[in-house]
Parts: sequence; C-alpha cells; structure tokens
Amino acid sequence: SLRRLRLEASPQARGKATVSRRLAPLGPPEVLFPGIQPLLADMSALPRLEEVAFDFLTDDVLAGLRALRAAGSPEEDDERLRPKKVILSGVKSLLEDPEIALATVLGKLGANLQEFALLVETEMEMRPFLSGFLHTRIGALPNVWQGRRALQALTLNWTAFDDDGVRSIAEHCPQLHTLLLDRSEYWTDVVADIIVEMLPQLRRFRMRSSAMLSDRCLYILMEVAHRFSMLEIEPSFSMSSYAMDQLKQRISPGVSDFDGGSSSILIPSRGSFFGFGGGSAAGPLAAIEAAADALDPYLGEGIQQAAGAGGMLRLLEPEQDVDVDPWGVLALPSRRPRLEIGR
Repeated sequence: SLRRLRLEASPQARGKATVSRRLAPLGPPEVLFPGIQPLLADMSALPRLEEVAFDFLTDDVLAGLRALRAAGSPEEDDERLRPKKVILSGVKSLLEDPEIALATVLGKLGANLQEFALLVETEMEMRPFLSGFLHTRIGALPNVWQGRRALQALTLNWTAFDDDGVRSIAEHCPQLHTLLLDRSEYWTDVVADIIVEMLPQLRRFRMRSSAMLSDRCLYILMEVAHRFSMLEIEPSFSMSSYAMDQLKQRISPGVSDFDGGSSSILIPSRGSFFGFGGGSAAGPLAAIEAAADALDPYLGEGIQQAAGAGGMLRLLEPEQDVDVDPWGVLALPSRRPRLEIGR
C-alpha cells in the first residue's frame, strides 16, 4: 500500500512562471458542492500513508478538508489524515487567510503527526508592497496545538505568533527538536526563557529580527548553547556584535578561525555560518558544502549529522535584503493565443 505521496513543484521549477499552483476544483456529482478540490482530503482513504508533500494548497483544497471529521471526533478512525510527516505550501493569492488554513489542516490530522510544515509563498510582484508589513498578531491557540505531543518538527513562515503563542506551542508540543518560525516581529526576550525551560529537546531553532529582542535573549540562549545543532538568528537592532560573538564561542567551543581571521563565512543567499564542530580546518569548504546540503528547505533534516559533535550558528539576512528568495513566486503572465499547424 502507498506510504509516501508527493505532489510538489521541483526546487528548480519553484518560482517559475510556467508552474501552476492551483488544481482545478470539481463540481457535482464528483463532490457534494461546487468549487471543491478533494484530492488532499481523499488521502484519508490511504490508511498506511506516512508522508505527504503537497505544493498546491488553496481555499478549494481547504474546502475539501472541512468535509472531513475533526481529529478527536468519535468517527476519527474512519475519516482523518494519518501521515506522520506533512509538508504543505501554497500561494497567498489563493489562500484568503493562512491563519485559518493552519487551524483547518491541523484539525484534520491525526495525533501521530511528527513533522509539519506550512509555507505560504508570496507572488514576486507583491513582495515590494509587503516588505516591512506586519502580519496579524497571533496569541495562544490551545485548541490548535492540543493533542500534539508527538510533534517533533514544526515549520511555519507566515503566522506571526507573540510570546503567548510560542508558549502555547511549547506547552502542547514538548518533544519538538526543530522549531522554525519565520515571523518573529512580536517576540520579546521572554521567548528565550520559553525555549530554554519548556523545550529541552530542541536542536534546531530559528529566530528572526524583532524590535523587542535584545542581548538578554542571546545570553539566555548562551546558557544552553550546547543543546543546539543549528541555531539561526537574524540579528535585531538591540543585539550587540559582542554578545553574538560570545554565543558563537559557546555554541562551537574550541573551533578556531578557518583562515586565521574572522570565522564568519558568507554563503550567497544562505547566510553566514559560525563553527563546524567535529570538522577539520583543512577542509572548510567541504564542511560548508555539507552543512548547506543538510539544510532541508522544510524541516532541516540532517543537521545533526552535519554539525557533528558541535553546533552551528547561522546569521540570517533580513528578508528584504535577500536577493534570492527560494519561496518567492513569479506571477503567471497573461497567455497569448497561438495557432500551430502540424504537418
């Protein structure tokens, strides 16, 4: 029986104008109501399905999911999505409310879910207008995260949780080893306390810039730097280079500069990496290449192997300054009619 199902755009094709990101909705008699795309919901009929990757999430697909019974209902064994790993992505123009999409999808997934990613992409032509735009502030969502103790990896790039929102995730998902949240504009230094005290198994963590984050956050993370295989930080205005250097030394103790100078190594469109524990100074480029390859674009698989006995600190660039955005989507151009006559 089917265990892995992937319906996705290839990394090379993602962002190209030739890639359509919408599956045509159906109408009666195939579905009860018109305008529904039931493909994702129909995967509930595959009881042994363990992994799903789906790059065509739209409001039509969500309408199909809403027809399923919610996880935890008495009929849950008959209708639910059971995969352990779910990676979803879609285009913002086809998702009216990504926050509601998050709640809808998680409400239809079983309690055995271990890895989850929801990535909302923005059309390239809209990116200049959304630069610096604050997303809706989201607080605690206990109804969304309850029953998720099995969850080990979570990646979200749209939902902007505040401190209470992060605390709610930590309370209900204590087994997390990977937490990548790309919207941190409402975070304060309290988030570092939450990470340190409530997620002892966390190995990969991402923190974007916030006006309310300071050196105190770095010093708190410094206390448990030995836990991290990969720590990704976009420096905030109130963070000093001195505190960042101290964190670098804690996360990669005993690692000397590769070139006798600064150990900051810039990888175009990937960021700066500090430290490769267990690696050899004689082959820094090989270590960098291995680390870059280990950066799974969704959940960061392979980080532990790349980091070896030590850890890595990755300095992220501000989103508006990144030239190559792997999640940027070009708008589809208007089609021109063309007539081709065969022989």
